[in-house]
Amino acid sequence: MPSVKKSATAKLVRPLKDLPATRGMLHAVRDELKSGIRSLEAKMDARFKGLDSRFEGIDSRFESIDSRFESVDARFDRMEAMFLDLKSTVEETNAIVARTHLMMEEQHHNNKIVMEHLVGLGQRQDRVETRMTSVEETVRSLARAR
Repeated sequence: MPSVKKSATAKLVRPLKDLPATRGMLHAVRDELKSGIRSLEAKMDARFKGLDSRFEGIDSRFESIDSRFESVDARFDRMEAMFLDLKSTVEETNAIVARTHLMMEEQHHNNKIVMEHLVGLGQRQDRVETRMTSVEETVRSLARAR
């Protein structure tokens, strides 16, 4: 390969990566990096705010669910109160039925006594009527005999 002679200016020109940086360049890079970091911070803050709002939404949904559970609990409490009231009414009815049953048994016992006395009264009336018939016949026979 033929050798190419390099000129003096060619020796002075260095590749871009080998050139020294000035203070202004360093400040520009630093400012660019700071700006990028601030941009990332702003994006992260926005995302965190978005997450916070989502968590607030979830919290409000949980509060809504909690209020619904409280509503259901209140309905169960009302149902339990109604059930206890119904149970109380049933117990009162049972007491009335027991009292009525006792009164019926007592009345049945009294009815037996009354029936026994009525039967006895009927038998006595039959005996009295039989004796009256006998006395009437005796009086008639005495009246005829006279």
